Amino acid sequence: MTTYFRYQIGRYTLEEMQSYTSEDGGDDGGTEGVCACESVSELMRNTVWSEDDGYEAEVVIMRGQRVERIYDGVRVYPTEIVKTMKPSEFAANADDIACNYEEW
Repeated sequence: MTTYFRYQIGRYTLEEMQSYTSEDGGDDGGTEGVCACESVSELMRNTVWSEDDGYEAEVVIMRGQRVERIYDGVRVYPTEIVKTMKPSEFAANADDIACNYEEW
């Protein structure tokens, strides 16, 4: 399993994420899977990124299977939630998170 990084508004269980299809204006409107990124830096450069912790925003570090590549990341079928955190915490610890969770 590969590790992925996802920014989202709201808190969702693994089961909810597995049955959700992300909408993405840059592709065909969605096949199965949730939008995510393959690295910490890719997530922090993504158009969705914000360090604002409001509106129940969170970053999810998860393992899963890539469904397809999209213009600004990938679609993933998640199989495990590894860790969740506030965006500000993620940003403040980005280097350590990259070292501990990114695939090399």
